[in-house]
This record gives sequence, C-alpha cells and structure tokens, in this order.
Amino acid sequence: MSSKLSLPEVMFDEWYDAVINKVHKALNNLPTYSFNAVLSNSIVRDELSKLQEKYIFVPTDKASNNVSVICKKYYNQLLEQELHSNTFELTQYSEESIIKKHEQFLKRNGIRMHQENKCVPYLYVTVKMHKSPVKFRMITLGSKSSLKQL
Repeated sequence: MSSKLSLPEVMFDEWYDAVINKVHKALNNLPTYSFNAVLSNSIVRDELSKLQEKYIFVPTDKASNNVSVICKKYYNQLLEQELHSNTFELTQYSEESIIKKHEQFLKRNGIRMHQENKCVPYLYVTVKMHKSPVKFRMITLGSKSSLKQL
C-alpha cells in the first residue's frame, strides 16, 4: 500500500502492529479444541491395517475431510479402465527415461528441475457421493512431478 500511495513503509508500522496484536488477541481467546488422537491407539491401528488389506480409503469428491471406502479389486478395475481409455497412451519408455527427457526439456528452456519433482504424475480415484448413482472422478496428480515447474 505504501508504494501505491507513494508513502514510506514506516508510516504503516503502527497500523501493522495494531492489526497483528488484534489478531493474536482474537486467536488467544478462541476456545481450546480437544484433539482425539485415535490413531495413537494400537488396537485402532491394527484394525485399520486389517481393513486396508481389502479396501482403499480415498477422498470423497466435494466433501473435504471425508473419506470413502472402496474394495481394492473394484478400485483397480476403475484405474485399469481409465488407463485403457483415450485419455492415456501406452509407452515403452521407462519412468527414469521420461523424467530425464523432461529434465532436458526444462534445462533447454532455462528451468531447473527440483529434486523432489523427479517423478511422474500418478492416477487415483475419488468418489462422487453427491451423484445418484454414485460416480467416480479420476485424478492425475502432478503436484510433485517432472513438469511441475511449467
């Protein structure tokens, strides 16, 4: 704002401190939230592991913090069906060679690939529980993939 009004930043210090103090005061007055650390219970973890042998836990579409449970066999069928659709193309290249090609392309264009992005995107399924009948959304996640910097 100081540059917009052509004023020195120091003129806003008092205002900034007052706003920050009000925010801290409001945060300190919030009621405490009692956290239920259910996953710290070994019995719960063991039972969850048993469920994970046959089921996949996936995010529910349009319902943040909700999880849907899908049979692993059916989940794999959904992925297989999507991978054989017109959306994807079969390749003979290995994951390493694809990443290397991407890295070379980025380098030619003045972009450095970050170490944590040396992987290809992966595919997963979310459940659209708000649809009747229930449908599925395929998500190709590339937030940490070889072309993220583009």
